[in-house]
Amino acid sequence: VKARRRRAREFPPPYPNGWIRVCSTEDLKGKKIKSISALGREFVAFRGKDGRVGVLDAYCPHLGAHLGQGGTITEQGALECPFHKWSFDVDGKCVQIPYCRTQVPERARTRAYHVREHLGMVFIWFHAE
Repeated sequence: VKARRRRAREFPPPYPNGWIRVCSTEDLKGKKIKSISALGREFVAFRGKDGRVGVLDAYCPHLGAHLGQGGTITEQGALECPFHKWSFDVDGKCVQIPYCRTQVPERARTRAYHVREHLGMVFIWFHAE
């Protein structure tokens, strides 16, 4: 175990740090959700109501549903989980829990990545650490 940890510190990460192309802007027209498998991880990409693109971890933090498999885009432009209807904005913040009687807690969020659109492509900033 110690030798494995030492090797992990000495070797570079398996994927380079930097801007990585994950999809085309054409993939996100209308209310489409794009499931992405890249960098050894699963992501979902969608376009919010304001036109910004969000790239989030693919699994809902509540019970682990894949947001790209049956998820929908709400009228407010948030990505809605297919299981319990939690809704996430392009920044990964949970903006609605249907059965929550108080404000949605700040800790109810999923990981969002920094996104840039350039020349018809969507890039995310990926850093191994």
